[in-house]
Amino acid sequence: MPYTIDITFDADEDLERLTARDRRIILTEIRTHLTYEPMQPTLKRKHLKENELNIPWELRVGIYRILYKVEDNIVYVLAIASKEHNDYYIKGKKVKL
Repeated sequence: MPYTIDITFDADEDLERLTARDRRIILTEIRTHLTYEPMQPTLKRKHLKENELNIPWELRVGIYRILYKVEDNIVYVLAIASKEHNDYYIKGKKVKL
């Protein structure tokens, strides 16, 4: 059974900051990798250690990280971060994950 994908308001704001090309790529990757088995670790999906933002999962898409959680049969996309080296940036601010 496929999971429902819910892009939160904050994640939608993050998407709006990106180019149309990057938005299209990210949305395609979200549909491709999070519709089925979003909690199965793969080369692109990773379970995160406990963190300050309480975000349990990330999906890697180039320099971007789609940060999400899963409850029942719904995948909540919480934020779209960019990653440089070991640093994550959400809305241009460095965050600790």
